[in-house]
Amino acid sequence: MKKWILWVVVAAPIMVWGGLSLYPNIWWVENIIAFPALFLAYYVLSSCLLLFLKSWAHLVVSVVVMTVYYMLTLPSTTLHRHQCDRPVSIVQFNLYYENQNPNDFINHLMTHPSDLVVMQEVAPEIGEQLKLLSDIYPYQYGGQEGVGYPSSQMILSRHPLEEMSVYTTPDRQHVISGSWKLSPGRQVHLLTAHPRLQGA
Repeated sequence: MKKWILWVVVAAPIMVWGGLSLYPNIWWVENIIAFPALFLAYYVLSSCLLLFLKSWAHLVVSVVVMTVYYMLTLPSTTLHRHQCDRPVSIVQFNLYYENQNPNDFINHLMTHPSDLVVMQEVAPEIGEQLKLLSDIYPYQYGGQEGVGYPSSQMILSRHPLEEMSVYTTPDRQHVISGSWKLSPGRQVHLLTAHPRLQGA
């Protein structure tokens, strides 16, 4: 086999990787370059081929590149398990406009209270029922006069919701933003949305 063909075998994936790395904002490109095991598998196979062909110079380069991709596949973080002394529970649920029996979910919220409940496709009549849970979820957003149900969303919380507002995107999507205050000095910035297809 001609040597230049073997150099193409060795160098082509490197050039592909480098070229794709110039466009990391494209989602499918990001997925490819974020998965170096694909290239590692390629170089394992190419190294076996080059060993069979006894093409030593190409084999050395292939093994070096394979080692680099192997290093890239190693986990960059280490998992440590710790007992959380202040856990929180969060529920996200799409009530589905055509849901004929939302009472099951409402009963679940009553019998299994969560710290935060974020819902989508909340019809106004269901929202009125959810407001009755104020003894369990005293902090609510959605259904108030002047607010309505932004993109059919509603939030229930057992902790204060502060600085809540609605941001409307250029394509008329409504994003809820605010601060979820769990305790003094311990808060989470909330961003909730219910994207819809254009024309839907």
